[in-house]
Amino acid sequence: MPDSAVTSNTDDASSHRYNALCDRAVDFVLSRKGSAPEDLLILHVFGNTGSPSLWRPLLRSVLDADPRIRFRADGQWALARDEHPDAPTDLLLDSFVAIDVETTGLRPQQQRIIEIALIRYEKGHEVRRFESLVHPQRSIPRFIADLTTITDAHVADAPAFSEIASDVIEALGDSLLVGHNVGFDISFINAELKRCEQPTLINDRLDTLGLANRLLKGLRKPNLGRVAEHLGLSATKLHRAATDASLTAEVALRLVDEAVRQGVTSLDQLRISARIEVPMPREHVGRARAQMDTKMLADIPRKPGVYLMRDAAEQV
Repeated sequence: MPDSAVTSNTDDASSHRYNALCDRAVDFVLSRKGSAPEDLLILHVFGNTGSPSLWRPLLRSVLDADPRIRFRADGQWALARDEHPDAPTDLLLDSFVAIDVETTGLRPQQQRIIEIALIRYEKGHEVRRFESLVHPQRSIPRFIADLTTITDAHVADAPAFSEIASDVIEALGDSLLVGHNVGFDISFINAELKRCEQPTLINDRLDTLGLANRLLKGLRKPNLGRVAEHLGLSATKLHRAATDASLTAEVALRLVDEAVRQGVTSLDQLRISARIEVPMPREHVGRARAQMDTKMLADIPRKPGVYLMRDAAEQV
């Protein structure tokens, strides 16, 4: 028998096997009234034979080619019918404040804000903005000045954060906060508020970085500029607070349009879609193969006691 015939028969058998898997998945989604969480679908299709993370790549590679079903931004597999063709974006993102800060470094407890922009949007349109340079009460590092074009001379007569804290609080109110890697911006604002003995922010937030990761498949290194260009927006003069906040708002509105097309119908689903998935550590990591950056050990307390461990966003 020619080799080509053997290959053809093998491909047909594989295709038939995957067709059966697709049918099983579609039938289950139908039984769930048109949508099902991915982990639940994996258990139904493959059975309880290991962690869902082991089966997820196979499930997605097979079902992505099936026109009857699609993976939604909220983590559900759903029938590929346009269930909400006219769902307006402004119902999901009706009112929000786009935020961005420029800083002297990456650590909110040690570094300071040098520029802040807060832009309020209502029904897709800017209605108010607050922006200001901020005196960091220290020198601006050269690499930060090169990145942002903000120098010590620019902030020499700028207010300290304590002088604008009340304006910041008023501009933010209790609004939904939208930013690209929004946890970074909020952690710096909260650090500055703590120094002023003001309450920290507890606002709901929406991260366009997480949303882009979920919605724009195949986009590598989704920083603000790359995401904006992918969505057809002009990304120039970045790394200034007002420019970045305004561009983030435009990115958010376009990402929400895409989320609606992918089946998202509520703000809660949108926020779930925007969550950044943190990869789990590898199992069975042996000695001498620790995954922690050993430089962190320099700050580890030397005395016994009870300690609270906080992440970059100052969350315990």
